[in-house]
Order: sequence, then structure tokens, then C-alpha cells
Amino acid sequence: MTRTLRAILGVVLILVTAFATVSVFENLGRGVRADCTEDKLYTLSDGTHAIIDKIRLPVTLKLYYSKTAANQATDYMKRFNDYFAYVRDLLERYAAAGGENVKLEVIDPRPYSEAEQDALEYGLKQFRVTEDETFFFGMVVESARGAKEVLEFLDPERETLIEYDVTSAVDGVITRRKKRIGVLSSLPVMGASPRMQQVQARHRRRPQRPWFIIEELQQRYDVREVAEDTDTIAENVDILLVIHPKDLPAETRFAIDQFVLSGGRAIICVDPLCVMDQPQDQRAMMMGGMDQGSNLPDLLAAWGVQLGEDVVADPDLAAKVPTRAEGPQFHLAILELDDEAMGAASPMSAGLQACSLLFAGSLAPTDADEATLTPLMKTTRAGGVIPTKQDDMSGFAPPLAMLPPAELRNRFEKRGTLTLAAVASGRFKTAFPDGVVIDQPDTDNDTPPETQPTSRKTGLTEASETCNVVVFADVDFLTDAVAYQQSLFGIARRGDNVALLLNALDVLGGSPELVQLRTRGRFRRGFDVVDKMEKEAEERTAEKLREVQSKREQAETRLQELASKHSGDTQLLKSALLAEENKLYEDVRTYEAQEREIQRNRREGIEALGRTLRNLNMFAAPGGVLLIAIGLAIVRRIRRRRYVHQPVGAETTGGRT
Repeated sequence: MTRTLRAILGVVLILVTAFATVSVFENLGRGVRADCTEDKLYTLSDGTHAIIDKIRLPVTLKLYYSKTAANQATDYMKRFNDYFAYVRDLLERYAAAGGENVKLEVIDPRPYSEAEQDALEYGLKQFRVTEDETFFFGMVVESARGAKEVLEFLDPERETLIEYDVTSAVDGVITRRKKRIGVLSSLPVMGASPRMQQVQARHRRRPQRPWFIIEELQQRYDVREVAEDTDTIAENVDILLVIHPKDLPAETRFAIDQFVLSGGRAIICVDPLCVMDQPQDQRAMMMGGMDQGSNLPDLLAAWGVQLGEDVVADPDLAAKVPTRAEGPQFHLAILELDDEAMGAASPMSAGLQACSLLFAGSLAPTDADEATLTPLMKTTRAGGVIPTKQDDMSGFAPPLAMLPPAELRNRFEKRGTLTLAAVASGRFKTAFPDGVVIDQPDTDNDTPPETQPTSRKTGLTEASETCNVVVFADVDFLTDAVAYQQSLFGIARRGDNVALLLNALDVLGGSPELVQLRTRGRFRRGFDVVDKMEKEAEERTAEKLREVQSKREQAETRLQELASKHSGDTQLLKSALLAEENKLYEDVRTYEAQEREIQRNRREGIEALGRTLRNLNMFAAPGGVLLIAIGLAIVRRIRRRRYVHQPVGAETTGGRT
């Protein structure tokens, strides 16, 4: 064998050995993983393992992803490849945890194939990306007995909720009966009634659809509507969801009372100012004649809770909203709650990181016996209230929701930490110890109302076991405009508002395993320090800006008064009035210039902060590498000098020179 042949054979053997070694170590290390993320984004939650352990019949996870179509589409579609890789890796964790009971199938539904036909029959969303290619990205969870749950589209906007979506689908196929949710509301949350739909159809109007939150609940629960004038809650209702109970009759409140005392679980959403509760006559609303609040004072008192009349505000949790005149401003009554504002003591809110509330109320404990209150959401120590009722001698009192952010800041009253949602628990006593008087049906239509036959209905006076009622001091957080947002592929959740309600339903419904799966932590980190500095900068300029605006408004008011005097007598005070007008005009221009200067200084301060952070990001890493290089060069130089100055022939061997 020649030397050349031996060299070629050696190279081939080295390559074969290298590939074999890589393949062996790749297979050996496939099950070895280390999740170094702060929120354990790549580790299955304990709740998922608990639900997987319940599987008795095999479950198949079918992941449909059009990878070929994504690669042929635009760069925007190609970004789904990264999310697909993450989802596939997560589902592999399910298959590994479930063993023989969980099987994973990854399918690329090519055009005109049986896989594409199956995807369409399952109801997965289809998007056309080219003339020949269509895009699918959804999954189906199917059990051996034929039950299936479909996730029509895996939106990257829901990346923090992907584990919950998958695990809840698995739980859905192994659960035999869906929980029954009764919904009672003074708002059309269930959509238009059949009679109203007929009226809308006759007038060629689009029928009012249910709220998105109701549609999402209908996918997982058996949702049933409860009438506002009901005198009993059906026994087959597992959880009662009451949204904006406004002026409910006594028999309905008594029915809710008895439902809770008999062991039923309830979620109550009340609100001192529900923005969604819009009157048909907008003029009545503008004049302050519309009551947009809801409350159940007698029931809440029996459960150890009371709702405040004023709207809660918090400068540290205020959301930034756009305004026409002054640009983006922090709105004290629109709150964006972070993880610190969520109650970590309850599994319903622990782990949630972003909830939005609009003109919410506050909850406080009462002196009810055997009742405890566990907060779910609360403000910071900077929290306070904005009174909903204002003394106005003119009779014109526009609602708070229509006031500018600057006016709300003027009305703000600091109160400290306030509770926004809580769980009331205990062996409650009835709010109707003497029962309730109800009208009896009368076949004689001629009977006067004052002589209408009545009867007294009584029931339980005290619960035999511990009761649990979840109370939210806000209704708007469940509305379409707050809880959802429009994405490229349809409607998607915004924040954790929906997750909070689902947490409460799962805990009350007896499925605590799912509570741990709502969020998988933050994939994107916010600039908390920058946001805090921006808020502090705005607070520093807010007082000065309000002072200048007040002076400008006073000058404009005085100008209007002078204009009315001109119309009455233009000759008597003409010269004096004109002189004062000119001065006021100059003052108005001066104040407007000062306002612009304050706004400009604030903007320039924020931009300067951004430039500073950008420069730090650009030069910090190169600067660090440069310092390390300089340090190494100095160390080498010192060592070289020592070597040069060492005597020639000097050697150390075994401790001898």
C-alpha cells in the first residue's frame, strides 16, 4: 500500500470516526437538557406533569406546520420557523413525559395531499401565501376513544400561553364532562337575544355577537345564560359568573345567595364605573344623568366585602394613552398591573404579569363573621381614588371617562394600597334572614298591583361548609377592547386578563393543575428602568405644566369676558379694553410658548436617555473586550520582562539550581 493511499484511508477513517462520535453523543445527550432561563421557559410545569399522569388511554398530538410554504413565502412568514421549532421542542417534552400514552406527529400538509384534507376537516385555519402554497400552523389533540380538541392556529402572540393551550387541550380529551358555567349579566355579553336578532335582521343590521371572552369559554365549558329576573339557580350549574349586576331584583339576589350557601361557586364582577355600560341617549351621559355602576351591597356584605364608590387610580401603574392636545399622557384611572401588583398568595393570580383595568373600584373587608379576604390584585402604596361624584353648581357633570388625564390628576386623592380583586371565603350567613317576598302568578288581569298575591320564600340561613366567592371590582377588564386585540391572524388575547378569569374558573372548578400553566414567563423583557425614569420625568414637569395651563385658561376666560363687554358698549371702555386684550393675548402666547418649552424639554430628556442607553449598548461590550485585551497585554509584558532579566543558564531542576 502506497503512502498516498494510506494517507487517504487515514483521512477517511478519521472522518468516519468523527461523524460516528458526533452521532453517538448527539443521541446520548438528547434527553439531557439544562434550562437556564429565569422563568424556566423550556421546562414543563408541575401542573402539566400532573395532567399527563392522569392519561389512561393513548393521546396523539398532531402538529400541522407548512414549513415548505413558510420557506417560500415572505420574510415575515419565515419567522414562524423559530416559533415552530420551539413548539415542536415543547411537544417532544410532552411525549417524553407521557411515554407510551403520548404520541407526537409532526405533519407538513402539502397542497392536494391527504394531510391537507385532514387539516381542513379538523378545522385548522388556512392562509394562502402563494398561488399554489397554503399555510397551516395548528394542532390537534386526539384520544384513543375519539375525543379531540383543536387549536386552529398557534399564534406567536400567545407564546406565553402555549403550554396552557396544549395542556388544557389534553385535559379536555381525557375529561368526560365539561364544567357548566352560568352567566348572569345586565350587559349583552351573550350577544343579542333571539328576539333581538330577528329585529336586527328585519332592519338589515348585523346581529350582535357574544363577547370574545364568552366565545372562548364556550370552547372549554358548557356555558348557559341565566336570566336577570330568575328566582333560582339551576342545580346543574357548577360555577356562576355574574357580570355587572345592575339593579337586580330581590328574588334574583336571593337566588344567588342560596346558590353560594348551598356550596355553589361564584365569580362576581362589579364596577363603580363601567365604561362598557353606554346609554342609548348620549346626551344623558354627557349631563351626568347615567349611572354606569353596579353593585350587590347586601350580598357582598354577607360575604365580608364592600365595594367603594370611587374610582381607583395609581400613578405608578398608570397606562400611557394618546391625547390630541398634549400627546401621550399617563392616565391614572387606566391601570396596567405588573407581577408585583398580582397577589402571589393565591394560585388564581400568582405568576400573571400584565393585567389592564379601566376605572376600577376598590374592595375592603367588612365585619362579617367567619369571612376572610385574600387579595388577587392591588395597587401600590401610591394608590388612591378619584371621586365619581363632583359638586357642580351648573348641573353639568361629565363622566370621569370623558375627562382629560390632567383633570383626573387634579382630582386624585392618595389613599395607599387598595384591593382591586379578592377571594372571599368562609361559612357565610344569608343576606336574607327573613327570606324574600316574591309575586305569585295571577290569572286575573284585573287585580290591582297593590293587591297582587305574594308569598315569602325562605331558604338556608348559613352555609354548612366553607364557601368561596371571587369578586372583581371591574367589569371592563373582560371586554373585547381591553382583553383582546387584533393581530395579523385574527383576534388574540392582550395581556393576562383572560388568563386571570380562567385561573379563577379552574380553581373554583376543581382543576388546580391548569393554574400553573397560564404563562410561561416573559420571552421579551421590558425596559423597566427606562419606563420608571420616563414617569419620574413626567411627574417633575406635570406640576409646572398644570400651573402654566391654568394661567393660560384664566387668560382665555378673561378674553371671553372682554369680548362680551365689547358687544355691550364698544365706545365707553374701548381704549382700556383693547389695551387689556392686547396684554392678555401676549400672556396667552407666552404661556403657550412655556407649555411647548416644558414638553420639548421632557421629550429631549427622554431622547437623551435613549441615546445614552444606546451608546452604552454599543460601546460597553467592545470596551470590555478592549480592557481585557489591555490587561492581558500588560500581564504578558510583565512576564516577558521577567524572562528577559532571568540569568542565562539558570535552570531549576528538582529544587536545585
